[in-house]
Amino acid sequence: MIIMKFGGTSVGTADAVRSVLNIVRGRLDEHPVLVVSALSGVTNKLEELGRTAPLGETDTGFLVERHQKLLGELGLPEDLLDGFLSEKPF
Repeated sequence: MIIMKFGGTSVGTADAVRSVLNIVRGRLDEHPVLVVSALSGVTNKLEELGRTAPLGETDTGFLVERHQKLLGELGLPEDLLDGFLSEKPF
């Protein structure tokens, strides 16, 4: 087994995701376990939401659009993550 960790810029664009895929494919015989950070730019937006949410500002549109755009660039259905991206806590 091998643990493979990829940071935000490693999954920030469609080309970067494809590179990660190629790296992982080259190590399949080692049974990789992947640890993947949030997309580039998403962590900063989450931190901002953490500060503004108590004030009632909870616009997550950027996060949804960011993920949908990447999915589209990868040739995947842009609604693939809708179930996760629309979840409401409690």
